[in-house]
Amino acid sequence: MVELKESYIKTSKGGIFYRYYKLDIEDKENKNIIFLHGLGASSKVWSRVASAMPPKYNLYFIDLLGHGNSDAPIIDYNINVQVDVLKEFVDNLELSNLYIVGHSYGGWIAATYAINFNLNALVLEDSAGLDIDFNSTSPKEALAMKEKMFYQIMKIDGNRSYVIKNILDSEFSKEWLTQESLSEIQTPTLIIWGENDKIINPEYAAVFNARIKNSKIKIIKGAGHNAHYTNSKEFSEILNEFIDEN
Repeated sequence: MVELKESYIKTSKGGIFYRYYKLDIEDKENKNIIFLHGLGASSKVWSRVASAMPPKYNLYFIDLLGHGNSDAPIIDYNINVQVDVLKEFVDNLELSNLYIVGHSYGGWIAATYAINFNLNALVLEDSAGLDIDFNSTSPKEALAMKEKMFYQIMKIDGNRSYVIKNILDSEFSKEWLTQESLSEIQTPTLIIWGENDKIINPEYAAVFNARIKNSKIKIIKGAGHNAHYTNSKEFSEILNEFIDEN
């Protein structure tokens, strides 16, 4: 079990709050793992994972821009903005030997980061962002889905309506994770999915696996969309094994 500290770092788009655990001995061989939460959540959702992870890595749990205790400027919250902020975070802390774990919306950001920048390994948990997400729905159905998501997310304390609305209203067509873009990921990738995910179809795990060359799938039996929370012990064991292998 690790004890997390808290800090705050400035970027060109706004300040980022994060929780972290660092090993006592500074070594360039230390593995740095960044965790990115889903839409409308915060770094707190990783609390059970933090408790279950062995104290042998540097761990960073970020509040994405516009979320949690991070700044929420009046800007367009597209995926590339979040990726730019993440890159500044990595550069400011001079993190090498880097691993990124992204859940849902955070997975979309993590995958886009891996398309554009180098890292040691990537973990996508029930990731959003596939270009097939809304292709099968009519504009009316898509609007209804977005409205439902908005009201569900706004039930979570601390969310700013203008941030969530801006994200849901973003023009995603230029930022979808396509077959072409995902094929550019060269890093080893682990795709984790909850067997009973009702939010993002578990069948999408196979799509990610087919599109990312060096990837493998782990399905967590009985889990829904938030396996890192409901099945934190199993999730952490799978994650730890993958990090050690890469």
